[in-house]
Amino acid sequence: MTGRPTFGEFAATATRHLRDLQLRGTGLGDPQSAADAVAEVRAAVHALTCYANDVCATLNSADATDEQSLRSWRRAAVTAQQALAAAEASWAEPAALDGTATSQLPVGLPASGLGAAARYMTLGRDLLHTHLTFRPSREQSDWASVVTSVPVACALLELVGGWARQVAPYAGHFSTVGGVAPADRQMLNTACRGLWIATWAVGTAQERHPLRNDELHMLGTVPVAGQPPASQPSPRAIVPELCDGLIKTAERLRAASRRAVLEATWSQALTRESFRQTAGCCAITASNLRIMLQSLAAHHGHPCAPVSSSLAEAAEAADRARAAWLHVAEGWDSISTDTRGSLNPVATEATALALWTGRLAYASPSWTPALGPQHTARPSAELAGDHNHLRHVVDATHHVGHTLAVVADSERDQARTASMHGRLIVPTRSLPESFNIPYRFAPAPGIRTTPLLASYDQALQASEGAVGALRQIATEIRAVNMSPAVNSTAVRVGTASAAEPARVTSEPHPLGSAQASGLHAASAPAPSAQAPQQVPAGPVERILLDLDVTSRADLEQAACLDAAADRLILRAANTARPSERSLDPARSAGTAELITRLLVASGDTLPSALQPGASGAVSARRRDLTEQPHRTSIRPRARQAEPEAGG
Repeated sequence: MTGRPTFGEFAATATRHLRDLQLRGTGLGDPQSAADAVAEVRAAVHALTCYANDVCATLNSADATDEQSLRSWRRAAVTAQQALAAAEASWAEPAALDGTATSQLPVGLPASGLGAAARYMTLGRDLLHTHLTFRPSREQSDWASVVTSVPVACALLELVGGWARQVAPYAGHFSTVGGVAPADRQMLNTACRGLWIATWAVGTAQERHPLRNDELHMLGTVPVAGQPPASQPSPRAIVPELCDGLIKTAERLRAASRRAVLEATWSQALTRESFRQTAGCCAITASNLRIMLQSLAAHHGHPCAPVSSSLAEAAEAADRARAAWLHVAEGWDSISTDTRGSLNPVATEATALALWTGRLAYASPSWTPALGPQHTARPSAELAGDHNHLRHVVDATHHVGHTLAVVADSERDQARTASMHGRLIVPTRSLPESFNIPYRFAPAPGIRTTPLLASYDQALQASEGAVGALRQIATEIRAVNMSPAVNSTAVRVGTASAAEPARVTSEPHPLGSAQASGLHAASAPAPSAQAPQQVPAGPVERILLDLDVTSRADLEQAACLDAAADRLILRAANTARPSERSLDPARSAGTAELITRLLVASGDTLPSALQPGASGAVSARRRDLTEQPHRTSIRPRARQAEPEAGG
């Protein structure tokens, strides 16, 4: 929506290069190509080590609500970091940990294969770090709290495990062919071992405490830090263009608001005119937001029908925010500032946001805030022509609500700071006679500033109420481009517990379907008393999941059918008579898979009728389910046990 590069784009490109490398195969020619291969592996290991260091730093300082889940992912992060660091240290001259993996690559390498993948890995990490550049706390990026959150750190660690699984065979292959120096061969062997250890550790954590799809979505949607350019709506702009422009303007307003707080003690642009215009424009924006939500709520057809009541509640919340902001604007009638006449960037951006929301809310292509609300609202059929349009509009309205809350908080802090430094003034004649001040104006006393600050508190509370209502709608319709405010719910909650596996959605992942093997890779740990083995999805449920079926009723029915089939097989096996033919129940890959599921579900105990001659096939299938490092899959529960080719 912002037009800026996202982490998902770099991650998808890196994964595509690794996949193409596997499809193309590997081969060595002259010694120069061997040296290039060693440098590529070294660069990739360095990039993965840097990622692991970042994840460890985040998880070690985190205070998540689900301590058991956090403990599993911390253990995986430490194991992966130590294994990758040991692999990198095996080189004679360790790479400088400055985050620049591509600097280790020789000049002239082709822009494909492992070398290109390492470059895009590093670019992705650099993108994340643009949000962590040292800045004053109130001027930090909207995404800073998301990038340093537990869910995103765990999703990043899972991605690292998927990449390590793709790089490990490449390193192992080049350690066994000719043309590689003995010292490099030993280093490649060490790197291969470290990559597989990291893969296994991450897969174990993912199996015990799977990540939710929304947590994986957050990682892919993180954009590069920056401020979009200012723009004005075109009279011929269509709804998607208006939504995109609105989101960019809202981001600019949030940044300007945070910056203004830092300048409140000295800024010459801190004027009553700025405060009043900002409050008035926020009231207009909230009114426009109410108009849009009422139009959507009145559209009872598809796709608004499931959320009509929620839209109506959000419209009421927006109306309360409008009234609160009007009260703030009125509070400046009796208070002034020590500077006057100019408008600060917050007021300018607030005016632009009111214009953008009005162009989206009203049918008139030339609407301006001066024209007021007495205009025909944009037809709901244009706002929600289909499900994608509805998601786009709801996402834009959520950005607006979140921005109103940020502005209320920032403006309140500005007013409080200005009051503490004597920058809010009132006419001396308006004060009681006990104030003996021989000047025309005097610093505003607490009895005059307290009502003003209280009005900002009310505006903040009302705006947050609107944000909560809009967040609920965005979650229900699965808005594609969730704002940081939507993501804040998952940031506060922390990682998913083992009882809440990755949710299945029909939405394309921000990293792309071809990226699935890199981001959604999962492995199954060996069964233990502390972490019981999860039963893989049955054949019926897996087929529905592969078809992107999202209906809870259908998935529950499929799970019931698989459970009924398990019970039938177990009952038949318990009552079966010994057969003279002694057929092997696991003589095919399909039956071996079913018996393996029964073995996992029954706690390693099976009827004797299912055991004769089945040990070899079942053991092979069980290794695929429980021991193969970081089994690649889009949905860990859905595709842990893919049928083998052949019988």
